[in-house]
Amino acid sequence: MTKPALPKRAFCDGEKKMVSMRLPENLMKVLDELAAAKQWTATDLVTTVLDLYAQSERKSKPSKQARSKV
Repeated sequence: MTKPALPKRAFCDGEKKMVSMRLPENLMKVLDELAAAKQWTATDLVTTVLDLYAQSERKSKPSKQARSKV
């Protein structure tokens, strides 16, 4: 059985950095369940969610350079 493909991620190329953070237990439980349902690792799920959010925010807000020219 092959692992389902991850969506296109814009910020996931290059070196990886180990990050440690505390998440609420109930949130981590949901993330683990979602990852298992997709046959992804929790790291793949969280990285994908953060990447898609960053892409969305970057598109919806003008850059500092664009704002300073107004």
